[in-house]
Amino acid sequence: MKRSTLRLALATAVALAVGAIVAPVTWVAGHTTTIATFDPEQGQLPEGVAVDADGDVFASLTTLGQLVRIPAGSDAPEAFGSVSGFLEGDFGPIGLTVDADGNVYGGVSSQDPEANGVWRFDATTGAAARLAGTEAVAFANDVGFGEDGSLYISDTVGGSVWRVPPGGSAELWVEDPLLQGTGDFGFGFPIGANGIDASSDTVYVAVTERSHIVAIPIAADGSAGTPTTYAQLPEPVDGIALDDAGNIYSAHPTANQVTRLAPDGMVEVIAEVGDGLDGPSSVEIVSGPDGALTAYIANFSIALGTPLGAGPSILAIELDD
Repeated sequence: MKRSTLRLALATAVALAVGAIVAPVTWVAGHTTTIATFDPEQGQLPEGVAVDADGDVFASLTTLGQLVRIPAGSDAPEAFGSVSGFLEGDFGPIGLTVDADGNVYGGVSSQDPEANGVWRFDATTGAAARLAGTEAVAFANDVGFGEDGSLYISDTVGGSVWRVPPGGSAELWVEDPLLQGTGDFGFGFPIGANGIDASSDTVYVAVTERSHIVAIPIAADGSAGTPTTYAQLPEPVDGIALDDAGNIYSAHPTANQVTRLAPDGMVEVIAEVGDGLDGPSSVEIVSGPDGALTAYIANFSIALGTPLGAGPSILAIELDD
C-alpha cells in the first residue's frame, strides 16, 4: 500500500493555533531496518522516497539526476530512471510519489528549461516524460496526489502550490505569503513550500524556514481555498506524509528527527539519531495488511552540511502505537 492510497480525509481535525505546539515528548520508534545505503563519495545522496504497492522502494539521487529502485526484499539499489541536462548547482530530482499504476513522479529543479519541472517515470521501463506545463514551476520540490487524481506540486522559491488535474496541464493553484520562505537559511533564495500531501478536502504543505504546516482547503470545483497555518512545529521541516488516522509525519533534517503530529496537536518524535537518522529529508508512511505502520525515511546526510553520521540511506522503521 503506497502513500497515494493513504491520503484520506482528516475530517474534523482540530485547527491548531500558531505557537500551540510544544516540544516533542514521546519516543515511539520500533524496529529499524536499513533498506539501502549509498556512497557519498560518488554523490549518492537520497532526498526523496516513495514506495509502490509491491513494496518496491524508490529514491531520488538529487546531485546525480537519477532515480533508483530497491526491489522489495533487496538491499541493492538499481538504476530506474534519469533526467538529463542538469547544470552545475542544480538540485535535480527531489520529492517523489507514485500513482495507482506504480508510475513514479518527481519534482526536478534545474536551470535548464528542458529539464526543469515534474517528471513521470514509467512503472515498467522507467522512461521519463515531463508533465505538460510543469516547466513553468520555479522550483518544483515535492509532489503528492489528491483523491481525485490531481497532482499537487510545491514551489519552494515561488511560495506557491501548482496543480495538474487528471489529463490536464499544470496550473498555478495558490500563491500566498504563508507559503513563502524567509531566506534565513542563507542559501541565497527562500526555502518556502516544501513537503506536500493531500487528504480528500485539504492540501497540507510544510514551509521549511517558517517551521510550520499550512492547510489549504480544496473547493468543490477543485480551486484553492484560503491558506491557514495548521501547525507551528518546533524545528524546520522538509518532507511530510499523512496516515489514515489524520496524523502528519514530518522530516526535520537539522534536528535529525521525524515527528508525528496528531489532530489534537500533540507532537511525538517517532525516530531520531539513535534510530539511524542522518539529515532526514523525506518520509513515507506505509500501512501493512495488519494495519501496522512503517515509516520509510530518506537520509540526505552530508548534502545538508551536517556531520556524516549514519550516512546517506533509506530506512524503514516500524511504528509502535
